[in-house]
Amino acid sequence: MALRLLTVSLLFLGSTLVAQTHDPDKPQNSPQTQLEELAREKERLQKEVGYAKDRAANQKKLLAEKLMRGKPQYKAIDAGANLPPVPMARAEAPLMPRMARVAGGDEMANFPEGTVMVVNGRPVATRELDALTAFLAKTPAGSDDTMRAQRAAFDLIRIEAIASTFDEAQAETEDQIGQIAQALDQGKPIAEFVKAHGSVRGADADGKVGVTPYSPFGVRFEQVAFTTEVGKRSRPFRTPDGIALLVVDGEAKGERPELDRRNCTVVQVPYTKDAEAMSKAQTLINQGQIDVLVRDEQAMAAVPAMFKPQVAPIVAPTAVIDTEATKKQLKELGALMMPLQGKTDEASVAQLRRLEAQYAELKALLRKTEETDQEPVIIDAKIEENAAKKTPPVKKKD
Repeated sequence: MALRLLTVSLLFLGSTLVAQTHDPDKPQNSPQTQLEELAREKERLQKEVGYAKDRAANQKKLLAEKLMRGKPQYKAIDAGANLPPVPMARAEAPLMPRMARVAGGDEMANFPEGTVMVVNGRPVATRELDALTAFLAKTPAGSDDTMRAQRAAFDLIRIEAIASTFDEAQAETEDQIGQIAQALDQGKPIAEFVKAHGSVRGADADGKVGVTPYSPFGVRFEQVAFTTEVGKRSRPFRTPDGIALLVVDGEAKGERPELDRRNCTVVQVPYTKDAEAMSKAQTLINQGQIDVLVRDEQAMAAVPAMFKPQVAPIVAPTAVIDTEATKKQLKELGALMMPLQGKTDEASVAQLRRLEAQYAELKALLRKTEETDQEPVIIDAKIEENAAKKTPPVKKKD
């Protein structure tokens, strides 16, 4: 191969010299100069041939060196001194919920007449609670008066507790919703204000929303939607997120009453546009960090189980559990969980988990009682004390 290259190169150089010799326009080199150039070219070609022969002879060795993995090399770096151990932060103790209590002395004297309870300093009127309870009595709620009152009270407590967090914004919020109501009376479309202020969570971009029994909007919202005539607008009313008013666009009757639907357009002026502040206000409710003051023991019966003080049960080994009372309490918890189903916001999810834990605990106790032959009884400590007082003394025989 090397000889072929040398031959071809010499022939090429010779042809070049011949071409130069026959070209009359180029200056012609002397024979001596041409011989020197041929000698230099021959020397260069011989070097190339020698290099090609060397590479061919050492081809296997070169390939082996190329494929051979080199020895690992280790390099040290200065990582500095070890940091001292960081002490683990102590977990904060869980907050103790503030349970509702009955007013004493003149505590209710500073609130309007007819106040049934006070939530974070905001009064709740008896007529409001009675109106929601009466509305639930006409719907397929499937519960008794106590359960309906507790469901209505839960919605009112939630609304007033969140509203109390934004007391400073109340006047401005009420003024804005009042101006919207006047503009609607003058014929302006409600969609114009939905774009400017917003609507409730779950509504579409135009403020359209369907309201059904046990909707996630709460009892107050359901009452307004189902008691407002089709084609009419409601008066402004408070929600957990702000002050709203709605226009009933139409209705649809379901196969069963619980499937009835009201199609509404809702505009809402929020208490705040700060999502973090709203989330904190809702978390306080879920953790029971609100003050609930009730008028009397009768009003305490309407307080939901999550806000009601619990008496430690006494388990008697040879009695029978009050299964009816336990089942009733399970229904109460179920009624409170129903509006929270399907909600994805953090506050609602946390509240639902809390209620589910209470429900599971009662359910497990009821199931355990039904499976045992000798079933325990849950006796209220106060009831047991009163029963002991009413027991007539034993007369001694003469």
